[in-house]
Parts: sequence; C-alpha cells; structure tokens
Amino acid sequence: MAESDKTDVVDGAVPGHAGSAFAAPEPELTAAERDELIEGVAQAVVRRGMGTPAVFALEMHKPLCFFGSNLLLLGSPILGAFLGFGRILKFASLIEDRANVERLIKRVEELKDGKDGPAA
Repeated sequence: MAESDKTDVVDGAVPGHAGSAFAAPEPELTAAERDELIEGVAQAVVRRGMGTPAVFALEMHKPLCFFGSNLLLLGSPILGAFLGFGRILKFASLIEDRANVERLIKRVEELKDGKDGPAA
C-alpha cells in the first residue's frame, strides 16, 4: 500500500474533518453574547415575578447544570422547533459552566432587589 493511500483516522474522526463525525457544533459564546443572554433571561424571570423561585432552583440544581445542558442538547431537535435551534445551543453552552450559572443568579438577585425596592 502506497503512503499516499493511507488516511489518518484517529478516534473515529472523519478524514479531513476536525473532531468526531457525530459531534454537534459547539457554539462559542463571547463575553458579550454571554452577558446579553444572562441579561435577557434574568429580565424575563424577574418580569414574571419568578425571581426568588428561580434563584432557589438555580442554587439547588447548580451541581447538575452540566447534565442539564446535555439534556437540552438531547432535546434540541424537538425544542428547537419551538424555541429555535440556535437559542437552545447558546443556552446549553451558557449553563454548561457553573460560573455562568452563578452570574445568572447574581443578576436575577440584582434585578429582583432593584424591582422590589427596599423592604419597609
């Protein structure tokens, strides 16, 4: 077999393609996109009056956020029809990192405290 006939297939990767043939494209969130997404989610939660339950749920499920992001990716073919595939991928990559979840919690608390005002 000639040297030019050999292909480099490593770990199931397709020749000439970076990564696995079954890998979903990972959207890289820039800091601006991340902050915009966090702001949008936090405002929507507080606008609906769900600030306290959202903070409670996020704090309680923070250790499971990585699995939650993978569940979003698993359900993205169905959820994408209703919410948009790009939005699902961005939100999944956002909650994949615990630091982003902490940023979301802090922003919801800031908006909630600003909206409710000081306690009388």
